[in-house]
Amino acid sequence: MLKDDLENPFDQVYLASGDWGLGPFAQALITEGVAVEVVSAPWSLSNPYRFLGAEVSYLWPDCELEA
Repeated sequence: MLKDDLENPFDQVYLASGDWGLGPFAQALITEGVAVEVVSAPWSLSNPYRFLGAEVSYLWPDCELEA
């Protein structure tokens, strides 16, 4: 995410993940001024995401993802 210089072409990044694996990348993007929104089921959201400073949208069981 960082080596591809994503902070320049994007004003908003949506991160559909609850584990903290991509957390450092999201944190770096926020530091660069990119708006980051984390999308996750509430029971799957890692605690550090809750305090990252990103907007958080929760998926509930009645929602479905389409790829």
